[in-house]
Amino acid sequence: METRYESMVLIMTTHYRDSAGNYLGGYDGSDPPAGAIECSVPPDGRAVWIVDTWVLDQSAIDDEQKEHALGALTAPSSYDKAIGAVLFELVNIVRVEVQGKSPLTASTFRNYIKGKM
Repeated sequence: METRYESMVLIMTTHYRDSAGNYLGGYDGSDPPAGAIECSVPPDGRAVWIVDTWVLDQSAIDDEQKEHALGALTAPSSYDKAIGAVLFELVNIVRVEVQGKSPLTASTFRNYIKGKM
């Protein structure tokens, strides 16, 4: 049970889990779901109650961290975007000034570059 003070009013938060050990949340005076079991505050909302303590499944956290890292690796950086913008401008200068052709649109340029990769 947590205790906090808001505007000089004592607020008591009671935390609950279900019979499978999943954290249901903290309740400030409202009724928890039927069958909820009072428990201590978990270290993380993904933790599961096993026997008499909260256990955090490290593999779920590891998978989440790997997914986040992979997303960061595959997302274009601001450097990549800047290089792409400069290349787009240079290609259009050559097309218009040297070759006398019409400039490429951004989408046509993107599709051309994707086809070369």
